[in-house]
Amino acid sequence: MVNQPNKGERKRKSGINAGNYDQQLEELVRLLNGLKDTNAELVKEKEKFKSERTALEQEIESLKSKITAPELTVWEQKIEKLKSEETALERRIDGVKYKITRVERGLKKFMVTSLSSPLFLFYGYE
Repeated sequence: MVNQPNKGERKRKSGINAGNYDQQLEELVRLLNGLKDTNAELVKEKEKFKSERTALEQEIESLKSKITAPELTVWEQKIEKLKSEETALERRIDGVKYKITRVERGLKKFMVTSLSSPLFLFYGYE
């Protein structure tokens, strides 16, 4: 009778090389941390745009009686531009959050398949 490997061994041999678990795990963690940093920067940038837009809106309200129609149009265009930039930033933030979620899922799956990895003990599993 031929000795057949169990399914886990077969999967490991056909999947990720056993020697590269730690290296690939470190790459996934680095990617995840980079995405989280990018997300934090985008959120800060969005808040900056939001505060600029709010300040412009307040300034317009206080100056409405003193501003002529053409000047008012220019201010309203500036506000619309800031709103569109804010919307674009929100889309980028959503994209980065999606990537973070995908990397976290991949990291969890990777760690489940590499329970023998010493880094598994360091990073843990949620």
